[in-house]
Amino acid sequence: MPTSTQSLRVTARIVFEIVGNPKEHVIETINRYLTSIKQEEGITFKKEYIADVEERDGLWSTFAEVELIVPDLDKLTWLCVNFTPASVEILEPAEFHLTDKQVSDWQNDLLALLHEIGAHAKNMTSENDLLKVNINRLIRNSIILALKHAPQGMSAPGIGSDIGIEDESALKPFFDAMEKERRIRNEDGTYHLA
Repeated sequence: MPTSTQSLRVTARIVFEIVGNPKEHVIETINRYLTSIKQEEGITFKKEYIADVEERDGLWSTFAEVELIVPDLDKLTWLCVNFTPASVEILEPAEFHLTDKQVSDWQNDLLALLHEIGAHAKNMTSENDLLKVNINRLIRNSIILALKHAPQGMSAPGIGSDIGIEDESALKPFFDAMEKERRIRNEDGTYHLA
């Protein structure tokens, strides 16, 4: 990222919050965040406090409050985009005196990061959609294979047990669709190949 605001050294108090399960994952994640930030060139930690992990409503949570120095607003923006803190408080400088070019460059750098995140999100959505299609095909094929090996037919729980999906309600949409497509038929709760 270009350093258009390089002369604007910033001291900030930043809070990172982690919520999840299990407790060990929450502890590891907050420590990994702080370790990654400490390894980033140009960032200096002044103070660091990590709260005890607490359980609330079945989830574990903790937070870390750090006071750090970053070399410029670009690095602060990078930190916020990549580590999504819960809050940021600028301690120094009390005022910023920026030229129009500095603000333009800073905003353009921020936009570039947001575009990169947007492109990544679109890729993840496409991959997720493709995975859903393929998982649906696998489940449908698994149902057919289970029924091929059971000429007398099988109950929904039996098919579920055979293919590793114990929750009958998760299979119902597949059974309904495959019946509608006339790939399988239901005779008094027993499924057969059509």
